[in-house]
Amino acid sequence: MINKAHYDAFISYRRDNGFYLARLVRDQLEKRGISVFLDLEELRSGEFNLKLYEAIQNSKNFILILPIGALDRCIFEDDWVRKEIIAAIKTGSNIIPVLGENFQWPRKLYDKMPEEIKSLEHFSGVKTSKDYLDAMINRLISFMYDVKQSDKLNNKEKKQIEREYISSEKYFYDGIQDSRNVESIDMAFHAGAEWFTSIEKNDLLYDIVSRGIHVRVLLNDSETSELIAQHMRHHRKKYMMFDECIQNWKNLKNEYSNEMEVRLVNIPILRRYYSFHMKDACMDTVNVKYYTYGNAKPDKNYQPIFYCDSPYFALYRSEFEYLWERSVEPDIPNDMTRRLKKEKQVDTVTFFNESMKQLGNILEIDMSFRAGSEWHLDSNVVDLLYSILERNIKLRVLVNNSTSVETTAVHMRQPLKKYYGYDKSLSDWLELAKTYPKLVTVRVADIPLMRRYYNIKGKGKSIAKISYYTYGNYSPNRDYQMTVNTNDRGYSLYAEEFEYLWEKGSHIIGQ
Repeated sequence: MINKAHYDAFISYRRDNGFYLARLVRDQLEKRGISVFLDLEELRSGEFNLKLYEAIQNSKNFILILPIGALDRCIFEDDWVRKEIIAAIKTGSNIIPVLGENFQWPRKLYDKMPEEIKSLEHFSGVKTSKDYLDAMINRLISFMYDVKQSDKLNNKEKKQIEREYISSEKYFYDGIQDSRNVESIDMAFHAGAEWFTSIEKNDLLYDIVSRGIHVRVLLNDSETSELIAQHMRHHRKKYMMFDECIQNWKNLKNEYSNEMEVRLVNIPILRRYYSFHMKDACMDTVNVKYYTYGNAKPDKNYQPIFYCDSPYFALYRSEFEYLWERSVEPDIPNDMTRRLKKEKQVDTVTFFNESMKQLGNILEIDMSFRAGSEWHLDSNVVDLLYSILERNIKLRVLVNNSTSVETTAVHMRQPLKKYYGYDKSLSDWLELAKTYPKLVTVRVADIPLMRRYYNIKGKGKSIAKISYYTYGNYSPNRDYQMTVNTNDRGYSLYAEEFEYLWEKGSHIIGQ
């Protein structure tokens, strides 16, 4: 017998061809701690069974399984699926159709069906997908009312999954489960083409804005994107033009003017960034993915989630806000782009010599890069390094090893270029630290370093140079680079990022 228990969901299905999908949905929901009523026994008899009606009435959500032809028999008054649907509508249940593959709405039969059946087409539904089962279930849950999953993560578990791969779809489906708690979402990327070319992502995007969730979208202007991407594309992949992407985002902004903000920035965005702002700030998250152009398996990209108690959380949040402050509306001429084209390209030796001459008394130099191999291989740069040490200037060096960087770099190398090796470069830096223990300190960064950073600290003023990596670039001196000093807002951003990585995002070999 069925008691008067309350359920998160009632699953309605047609036995002859809907049972398998109904049971699959039930099993997946119960794994997430969601209570489900599924009629597996022959409760149906004669008049509409009162126990079934009671189960529908005591369920917050009504999940309707719709394989091919599932509604055709709803033209008959004694059809059980028809009775369950009408009962759910009368009790005010939240109805969610789950559309099987090749399901079509039976519009030719609408004249023989009650209004309750015809209205189903206007409810938010979920399409089934064998290949993306988790994404489908997450989307289903996102449409459910008052559902709390039981597998909430404690802080220890959260830290364990920060490095695990998670698809963008799952990240957003999980985030909008309780859309009433979502205040806004931030996105930043080169172009965001997949939000228009992927059906699943496009449906998700329209679901977000239709819920009234405010979204800020930050893009590179087309000229900036082209400077970065022209050396990094996979030769077999077709790309949407950057101007077309910008126009698509502008069109969406015009359609949802209250929900969407779209802006352009000329500082290269070398990692895709998503962030949820929740009413409960402790639930805020940041999800980043480091671009690896030419990667045949994008799911292998470094793609962590950072929670509000992670130092990286604040780091990425502050970077987004800095870029947003420097961005412009898409319809406004971007003076920053013209500045980018005029940016003076300065090699390492010239930058250091000119900056140290300008600053005079040097207190310390901070350096971060993936390998910094030019400091071991280029004779001019090696001479520069020893001249710095001869002046007793302290160096803090932040570098990657092969473990933390190889997965992002393996798909981005120029095929004809010979690489020094991350571990070899690291061992050279460690050897230098042993030779000059009072001057050189070396730490290994735990995340991939996607830009080269030099900060020459003087007394009262400092000058920093940032170069953005573009692997596969046949002319590395064309990499986007910018020089900032302590008078620039950007200086604090990059200096603070280095401190975060030095103090909390890196380790000493052997510790």
